[in-house]
Amino acid sequence: MLSAAWPMAGRIVLALPGAYVFVWGQTCFTVSSLVAAGLSFHDAETAAFITGFLSYLGLFLWVFATPSLLRATWLLLGGGATMSLLAWSMQSRLLSGAYA
Repeated sequence: MLSAAWPMAGRIVLALPGAYVFVWGQTCFTVSSLVAAGLSFHDAETAAFITGFLSYLGLFLWVFATPSLLRATWLLLGGGATMSLLAWSMQSRLLSGAYA
């Protein structure tokens, strides 16, 4: 029989790195998108960091509020990986001059 601490431990283990992975992807994607839209890199970076901080807090708390730990895992890790890949693709196009 599992103790009551195991479900909470699973949420803690997911909340810390999972929200970080999601926010990493969000930050990369936001910076790439804003630079492609014509904003300077440092302004885009600042905007991404501000929204990333708020997103991390919200996602961290959401992991404890959502009833499905599996859904939270897929959203955080899958969403973070997807946004990271999209940002990587956009950054390589930016560096090659495709958006110039």
